[in-house]
Amino acid sequence: MASTRRRILKGSLLVTLVLGTGAVVFMRAPGVGLPGIAAEDYPRVDTCAATAMLGRMLAARALGIRTHVLRFGLTKGAGVRTSDLAYEPARLPEPRKKEHEDLLAAKARQGSNHECYLNVINGVADLGLVVREPLPEETAAAQATGVELDARPIGRDALVFIVHRDNPVTGLTRAQVASIFSGQTTMWDAVGGAPEAIMAYTRERASDSAELMPTLALQGRPVVPGPDRLIMTMVGTVEAIGRNPLGLACTVWQYHHTMLGNTGTRELAVDGVRPTPRTIADRHYPLGTPVCAVIRRDAAPDSPERRVRDWLLRDAGQRLVARSGLVPARGQTLTIKEQ
Repeated sequence: MASTRRRILKGSLLVTLVLGTGAVVFMRAPGVGLPGIAAEDYPRVDTCAATAMLGRMLAARALGIRTHVLRFGLTKGAGVRTSDLAYEPARLPEPRKKEHEDLLAAKARQGSNHECYLNVINGVADLGLVVREPLPEETAAAQATGVELDARPIGRDALVFIVHRDNPVTGLTRAQVASIFSGQTTMWDAVGGAPEAIMAYTRERASDSAELMPTLALQGRPVVPGPDRLIMTMVGTVEAIGRNPLGLACTVWQYHHTMLGNTGTRELAVDGVRPTPRTIADRHYPLGTPVCAVIRRDAAPDSPERRVRDWLLRDAGQRLVARSGLVPARGQTLTIKEQ
């Protein structure tokens, strides 16, 4: 079927739906920035993997960079072709596109949540966008340098557990999750599945999901990684589960729900509650986590980082949080369906 384009103005974004291709393109409408913040004053922003899309959208809006979001194919295995989303400058002649890409990368630097906190503490970043509140060691690091952190929730995300689409198990309890990943429960039939061994995949320590696991899911137990099942990327984790009917892994909801398509995987309910925008927002899903905008408390009232943080809490900012795939703090929902 030949593709056609339909252009719709939604607030500050010009949305192009490329019908028949599965692509959704967002481009900034001219003349839109962040109120009271000149492009040259835009703060240094650090993000984690789950907030990287938000960071790039925010920087693009503030700096007046025309951008688009495109879904592209990744690998194909076991009859499943996984796709991912990229947020990048709109089609421009080189080297202008590279200049814009370099600017976005510099203004929305991606690292771990821990790195975001340390960079704000040490003055390397002005604003951090993270998917958890500060840990005791991060608060202690701030106090040791005479810094007080101001972490304000701007949205919510969640830790989710995924299985192959053909796995008959539909949910786990938090106790079962802790037992599986600590190596105590090793068979699927112990949790309502087939009499086969559970192949639990884990992530590297600095990943969003690995940082969230101890506090949200493990109930104080250490992770016992399976042999050759340490995955270094989020998409690698999802693709491994899409190829393995006996696999189990965790990831963050924003990435699995928003960034990926046609993965051959599905999310499990936890304690009888499925992760959805509503259950994450109302906190019925038990493994939710706040998405925080972190600044130093001594930042001036009119500082760019405080202005950006406060803007994210307003209606326009909450709409941008929703467009990035996160659940807004104020209960708004915005879904753009692929055609």
